[in-house]
Amino acid sequence: MGYIRIEKGLTLLSLVITIVVMIILAGVAINLSVGDNGIIGLTSNTVEQYTNSIQQEQSGENIFVERLNEILEDDVDTTLTGESETIIDQPSIEISGWTNEGGIVQISTNSEYTTQYKIGNSSWQDYTGEIEVKNKDVIYARYIKDNEVSKAIRRIIEDTIGPEVTITNKEINGGNISIKVTANDNEMGMPTTAIYNYYIKLQSESEYTNVGHNTSRRVYIY
Repeated sequence: MGYIRIEKGLTLLSLVITIVVMIILAGVAINLSVGDNGIIGLTSNTVEQYTNSIQQEQSGENIFVERLNEILEDDVDTTLTGESETIIDQPSIEISGWTNEGGIVQISTNSEYTTQYKIGNSSWQDYTGEIEVKNKDVIYARYIKDNEVSKAIRRIIEDTIGPEVTITNKEINGGNISIKVTANDNEMGMPTTAIYNYYIKLQSESEYTNVGHNTSRRVYIY
């Protein structure tokens, strides 16, 4: 009796078909990834749209802020009944000094007109000399003569310069460092109890470490 021997394996035809199918699948995958409507393309478009949206939103915010500033500057009660803004000259507002609560303000005068001022939403009053204005308050000034007034100018009185802190004494004793600091503010001055934070770092380090948190001590030992 004869026997038939069957061997299992890939034929050349099946191998070719497998390779062709793999090439087709690879092409589809590449197209899905990098094509016009592919994943990468859609991702790029999404990022671009998001960036444009942020830019448009920022632009809108800037326009809103600019418009708000214009309204704040223009929406000033410069006239009363029967008055008209026909005086071209305008006064100027200067800070001549500071107190613990705000600034000492001087307003320029003109012999042809009466100089007036008001703080915030208060009523207009004649200017006769230096006035004290609290920090962050808004002061307005204008010229007036009969029923004619100038356009009012405004200025926010604000101390924007921080105090200067200097080390007046430094001692190194063994492993301890002792320092004494002095703080000075030429504008509104220092509070009765100043709060200090002390930072230290080695020369080999790039960032400082806060070693004294919110302390009123002017002398610190580390």
